[in-house]
Amino acid sequence: MILPLSGNLIPSTHSTENLPAMNDSATSIRDKQRDSWNQFASGWEKWDARTMGLLQPMGEAMLRSIDLKPDATVLDIASGTGEPGISIAKLLTRGRVTGTDLSEGMLQVASKKAKAMGLENFDTLVADACQLPLDDDSFDLVTCRMGLMFVPDVDAATREMTRVLKEGGSMTTTVWTVPQNNLWVSLLMSIIKKHLDIPPPAPGDPGLFRFGDPSSLIKSMEDAGFTIVTNEIVNSEFDAESKEDYWTMMTEVAAPVVSALSAASDDTVLQIRQELFSVFDEKFGSGELRIPAEARLITATA
Repeated sequence: MILPLSGNLIPSTHSTENLPAMNDSATSIRDKQRDSWNQFASGWEKWDARTMGLLQPMGEAMLRSIDLKPDATVLDIASGTGEPGISIAKLLTRGRVTGTDLSEGMLQVASKKAKAMGLENFDTLVADACQLPLDDDSFDLVTCRMGLMFVPDVDAATREMTRVLKEGGSMTTTVWTVPQNNLWVSLLMSIIKKHLDIPPPAPGDPGLFRFGDPSSLIKSMEDAGFTIVTNEIVNSEFDAESKEDYWTMMTEVAAPVVSALSAASDDTVLQIRQELFSVFDEKFGSGELRIPAEARLITATA
């Protein structure tokens, strides 16, 4: 599905029909992800300031890792509600950013944000990262913040990134590291799994901590023709006004949490909530929460 949502996109002569078809499993995962992100788009808009605060250090690190020219053409993959594409668009005096995502609902939020800021150089395009409807050698920079963990076929996505990049162009991405360094989500999920039977994802399947060990991602990038320039850790934190504030947000925007709790009884949900709050009090004290988060930054050239 290809759907321009805002701005003026240069028509592409590139056809996705020439790309290898994804297998049925990958296609099913992609379609379920699109439905999920569309379902939660309104929640992400509601909590946008909170999530963008968590992810801001990653976006800043991505920008520091590249040499952004004022006239650059930039492709932001898995743009979601618009970052880091919108922040990049603000820095460009003659350049342009195209934000792509599977979810038209999320991109509608991004378009609204860009319009409110008066940005005229930020466009959105609903597209699959594994089958980009964009011409070869058409971008100076590709960004993807916290998106590659969810792509069904990472090898196809990294090949597409090198294809659309100009020779010598850059790609920069961040992914979550390991659960124990990201208690902002892993703590809640670990408690949920104590009460509910949730099968773990198979190795290599899409998921938050798929690239906690980054070796497979780095190999995919190198096989696609990238030369790795940066591989480092970026620290952040999840801030919430209270335990209740945290619970409300996570049960409105975190798809794995919502999915798991939807199958639980009211009593079980209450038990999970009470246990989580008790652990929060023990680890972080009462009142405002500041939970450490950790990501990996990888930057490469094509």
